[in-house]
Parts: sequence; structure tokens; C-alpha cells
Amino acid sequence: MTGRHGASGGGRTIRSGPRRRLRRRHGRGGVRRRGVRALATACVIVAAGLAGVSPVAAHGGGNAADNVRTELDRVTPALPGIRIRVEAHGGEVTVQNSGARALVVLGYQREPYLRITSDGVWRNEGSLTTFATTETLGTAPSSVAPGSAVRWARVARTGEFSWHDERVAWAGGALPATVHGEPGKRHLVAHWRIPLRAGTTKAAVAGTMWWEPTPTDPTAVLWAVGGGIVLLIVGAGVLAFPVRRRSTT
Repeated sequence: MTGRHGASGGGRTIRSGPRRRLRRRHGRGGVRRRGVRALATACVIVAAGLAGVSPVAAHGGGNAADNVRTELDRVTPALPGIRIRVEAHGGEVTVQNSGARALVVLGYQREPYLRITSDGVWRNEGSLTTFATTETLGTAPSSVAPGSAVRWARVARTGEFSWHDERVAWAGGALPATVHGEPGKRHLVAHWRIPLRAGTTKAAVAGTMWWEPTPTDPTAVLWAVGGGIVLLIVGAGVLAFPVRRRSTT
């Protein structure tokens, strides 16, 4: 028996006429997906640049002492013929004495540490500060214990001397407590003081330590600006990309 569509026998139906070719539609979805991926890449570039601009990132794993600046504020009372300098970083103090009186710098435990005159400098070998500033390892011997006898040894034949003093340097790499949360601002970190004696006159040199934010890296700014330009270009390209629909026939 002949079937309704002209095929004989069997149950398979045969359609006559040209076949339709099914075409995949390319709508907005694919374009948007590509655009999102491009935008995400551009955002990563921008984020990398901006990370370098951040004061915290600029500080990174470096030493916080690099951001702490030491300043000398005053010598009281004024000492004629005495000039004192303090390095902004590193804790170095320099004293020059061109006056008539000997200047004695007291150490960490207020013991006599240095004796500076216009024609020479003597250091107390029985001072714990002498041991701390000249030795890097080991325990101080009993000969430099508190209360030890003063033993002057000449270390210079001019009236100028420089030494490292922990009292004017920020120790360690940790952020100062006053800086936490706002490393991008200037903060007062600490006050410092070194006691002196000029003849029979008690005196002191005093100052402050300040947290100075790390200056913005120009290279990081260029990265950030360049990333922003890329982001704008990609975004404009996605918006202007024509959407083409293909016929399904």
C-alpha cells in the first residue's frame, strides 16, 4: 500500500524538496561575552597600576625606618661654639665643638659617653653605650656595667665626631603605632632627647621623628593612566560593535 507521502512500504517518512540548512545565530550574547572578557583584562591592568600608587603598596615589604624622618628641634640652653647635626635617616649624630668648654655627651644610661673639646675627642671605654655602638654581637662584659669607672680613650684629634645613636633612629621594620590605618599621611612618631654637659652646665639636644609617606612612583602613575585609556578604548569598541543577524534560511 502506498503511504500518504508517496513512499511505499515501511514506516519511514520521506520529505521532498530542498533541505533547510540550520545556521547558528550570532546575537548580542557572544559579543557581550567577548566584551566582558576584554573589559576584565583591562581592569586588571588598571588595578596593577593603581597598586603601585597606594602608599601601603609602595611601602610593601620594605623597612618602615625608610619612612621615618628624624629632625633636630633645639639645643637647650644655647651652647656657644657647639654645633650639632642629626641625619634624617640612619641615626647618625655629629657634634662639632669649637668653644672653650669641654662637651660631655651622656649615654643610654646617662653615663659619660663622649668628651669633645676643640682639639680632640675621647670615648669612655667603660660606657655601655660605647659597647653598644662598637660591638655587633656578644654580651657586655662586667667592665662596662652600670656604674663602671670612666676610662677615657682618645678617638679623634679634631673637635668633631660622628656616631650612631639609637635614640634618634626608628628601630625595626614595623609600622609605628600612630601610622596604622593612615600611612598616606604625615604623623608624629616620637620625641627624642640626648642629655649633655658643657662644663658644669646641664643641657640637652632634643627633636622629633616623623612618618613621611612614600612619594608616588611616576611609573605607577603611567601604568594607571595607560590602563585607564585601554579600558576606555575597549569599552568604546564593545559599545560600537555592530550586531549582525544571519538568516536562518
